[in-house]
Amino acid sequence: MAQSPATEVASAPSPTPPAEQATAEPTPATASVSVSEHGTVSLAAQGIEITKLLELLSIKSRMNIVASEKVKALVSVSLYDVPIDQALDALLTVNGFVWERQGPFIMVYTRAEKDVMDKAKMRRDARVFTLQFLGADDALALAKPLLSEGGNAVSLGKVKEGYEPTIADGGSDTYAFATRVLVNDYPDVLDK
Repeated sequence: MAQSPATEVASAPSPTPPAEQATAEPTPATASVSVSEHGTVSLAAQGIEITKLLELLSIKSRMNIVASEKVKALVSVSLYDVPIDQALDALLTVNGFVWERQGPFIMVYTRAEKDVMDKAKMRRDARVFTLQFLGADDALALAKPLLSEGGNAVSLGKVKEGYEPTIADGGSDTYAFATRVLVNDYPDVLDK
């Protein structure tokens, strides 16, 4: 009888049970930050908390970076020889954060925090617009949808139809020579 050659059977590794997969060690976060003599930055990070990466960047670049307590995210990034401003833009904007320089500091905020701070800095202004070929009601109907939240517009005096000022009634408070609209809002809205 002839013997058949021995065959080796390679068995596939058995799949890891789901319970063991859940307890597997997470890969440790790693980060490398370097700043060249020309001031460009190289970042390489995998799964690191953004505040830790900003801290490393602050130490290596010798810049004062302050992050709001609401700035939280795990990030992975690879940047090579980019200016610090572009590195901050790339790292922060994709994660929903913004930054600004305030003197010697770089302040990092969430977009919502920045919007609230910007609105708090803005002051409302009031302007009077004199209407020539448009009635007050029509002007208000056009203006009100353009106002910011909290902005308002009111008409000042309605000219009676066919009114012609004379010496006898031209100076009275009951008659208006022209209709005006008073608008109170932020300057950028008023400029529209």
